[in-house]
Amino acid sequence: MLSKDEKQVTFNGEAGVEALEFWKRLSSEGVLKIPAGDEASAQAVQDFANGRSAMIFGSTAGLTNNLSIAKENGFELNTAFMPANKVNGVPTGGANLVMTAGLSPEKQEAAWEFIKWMTAKEQTIYASTYTGYLPSRLSAVNSEEMQNLYKETPQYKVAVDQLEFGKARPMADSYPEIATILRDEIARCLLEGTSPKEALDQAASLANPLLK
Repeated sequence: MLSKDEKQVTFNGEAGVEALEFWKRLSSEGVLKIPAGDEASAQAVQDFANGRSAMIFGSTAGLTNNLSIAKENGFELNTAFMPANKVNGVPTGGANLVMTAGLSPEKQEAAWEFIKWMTAKEQTIYASTYTGYLPSRLSAVNSEEMQNLYKETPQYKVAVDQLEFGKARPMADSYPEIATILRDEIARCLLEGTSPKEALDQAASLANPLLK
């Protein structure tokens, strides 16, 4: 996504254009449906629940809910790695726990105690079991409770196995804003007809100044 020195984006190179061209072709051929707007995620889940789509991309945090939807609607739900072309890959990140700067010592101590509690083995097992969200500790993954869950419902283990191919999101300060720019230009490409190269070049022209 970014150069090694994080001074410019690289997503508009050959690999990025190839990926977006593939995505656009799937969309134009009617293989891939891409909802738009603030309710896009909810629309995708609704289409899947109603049998209007056979596959859905989503966070592990929705697995328990999606298994329940499948059961209610009488179909079987399985999970799989993110589709790969030349190599496997999956982004990581999501429910971050942070302690903000400038807190009083008392609040720092309270925040640290909460973070330790929230990421403890017991809470990790609970959260992962009841949502499908990735366990945040190896001790939880290897626990008897989680191992039994993986045997009973192997759909929960796929995301854990896929971490072998995980890639952290860039930590550049401006990356969240860059990600929004990229998302908007991809949407224009898929929904308004802009070519993949044009869309990614436009995103790069808006993003690069933010890195400088």
